Amino acid sequence: MDYKKKDSLKKLVDGLVSVTLLILSFVILILPPWRCDIPGYIIIFISALCFAIGYFRTIALIPYPKTKPGRFLYSAAIVIAGLMMQIYGFYYMYIYETERGICLAVVLMIESLAMFLGAFNWDDSAQTNFIIIVCRIAIVLLVIFSIWLLIRDDFSTGSVYVATALIVECLVIGTVAFSGLSLPWKKSENEKEKDE
Repeated sequence: MDYKKKDSLKKLVDGLVSVTLLILSFVILILPPWRCDIPGYIIIFISALCFAIGYFRTIALIPYPKTKPGRFLYSAAIVIAGLMMQIYGFYYMYIYETERGICLAVVLMIESLAMFLGAFNWDDSAQTNFIIIVCRIAIVLLVIFSIWLLIRDDFSTGSVYVATALIVECLVIGTVAFSGLSLPWKKSENEKEKDE
């Protein structure tokens, strides 16, 4: 019984530390009036480090759901959180048109993309196929939105910043979107060798 209590207490402490690091990463990045200089880059590094440790510790503590509804909610929660981070970063960059805004948006975009990658089970071919299709649709929508924003704002500084960031994101997403669907009748080389 003592061992179970200690194990539960350890998990609780680990969870609190992980969540605290996640919150701290955003507080450090958003609240201080830093600029794009050496102290500012140190703040970005500390924030990114806190995020990486906090996020991956949190994911490690949460068991991956075994049921389809559970897996859907698990992935959806992570994706929605990542999208909110991106929207905040892009909005900040669009409104203020500063170097700080660019840095903040880029950092949040990288962190959210890391979250997206960790939100799914890539060993599940059906889920992987779904992700690839969603990524392809997302690329089309992001390109259309970028063009629309540039035309609407007459290529203002903020719109150019956001459109550029979205195109970069499309390139990153493209590595998944055009990796090829894992079709049931398409066997890997290892599977072919086993069959032989």
